[in-house]
Amino acid sequence: MRILQLSIPGLALLVACGGPDAPVPTIAESAPGSVPPVVSVPEPEAPKTMKERLEAGVELSLRTEGSGFTLSVSDDGQAPTETKPLEIEAGHAHLSLTSEGTLSLSGLEIALADIVVAAEIFPPSGLHLVDVRARLDLVALETAMSEDATLARFTGEAQLSVTWALLDREGRRVPLRPLSVQTELGGTLKGSAEGPVELEVLGIAPGSLLLVADRFGLSDASFSLDLVE
Repeated sequence: MRILQLSIPGLALLVACGGPDAPVPTIAESAPGSVPPVVSVPEPEAPKTMKERLEAGVELSLRTEGSGFTLSVSDDGQAPTETKPLEIEAGHAHLSLTSEGTLSLSGLEIALADIVVAAEIFPPSGLHLVDVRARLDLVALETAMSEDATLARFTGEAQLSVTWALLDREGRRVPLRPLSVQTELGGTLKGSAEGPVELEVLGIAPGSLLLVADRFGLSDASFSLDLVE
């Protein structure tokens, strides 16, 4: 007597196909050298309006030639003796539109050139600040926007944080205490569904920012930032 031996997968196949006498289905094989069909995935639809672009969020870069950052310099605890403009080297931010219809500006960071104060102002050898980085963290932002969202004006408050280091006479970097002050800001947004988004941010942080040896001080920061997509 012949004994029919079946594995468990084989038995399952016989049961599914109706027993040993039922025709066994065949699996079509690709012809040699053929390429499997490619399943195309539709690309997400591009935003059609400026509002949709803002809701999705846009990345902005700082246009250094159109931006500025200034500090007031004081000597011997007196009133500011000069206004010192600082060169802006780079910057970026993320702009989006919230569900409440207000603008949200996050990650606004800028890199500033060294702050060099002459020996005549801060004897005997002057002052050299390096690795200057500024960041704006928004506290509140009120927005008045056109119906098509191509033009908006905003005002608000932000926390201005500055990190820096002192370059000593031997050329060593000595980290200074980070600075954190409240600043008032405002600005204008311009853009369209097809063209680039442009953002101007103006701000001021009045009051003392840094005091060295109760003699030399930096105060009254102000800035004008021009960002573009």
